Amino acid sequence: MNKTITIKLAFILLMLSNISNAQINTREIPVGFHHNFGYEMPTLVMPPINLEALLLEDEIEEQLGIPPRFGFVHSVNVDLLANYPKTKKN
Repeated sequence: MNKTITIKLAFILLMLSNISNAQINTREIPVGFHHNFGYEMPTLVMPPINLEALLLEDEIEEQLGIPPRFGFVHSVNVDLLANYPKTKKN
């Protein structure tokens, strides 16, 4: 009898803990959203991917029973310290 009460109490406490929210929300806009950093952030354009070849590989792998992919590997060589402007320290 004592064990069932303990299990029920633990279940109720577990359910109540799911209702609580640990994230503090002040409804303010983050500083970075409206701050002018004084420069335009450069964009990098990646080379296009061969989607037809990837879809063909996916079909072959599906026939072999291999799980579907969630991305594909391609090399990227970007030096963030050399290619992007420095920010000012406050």
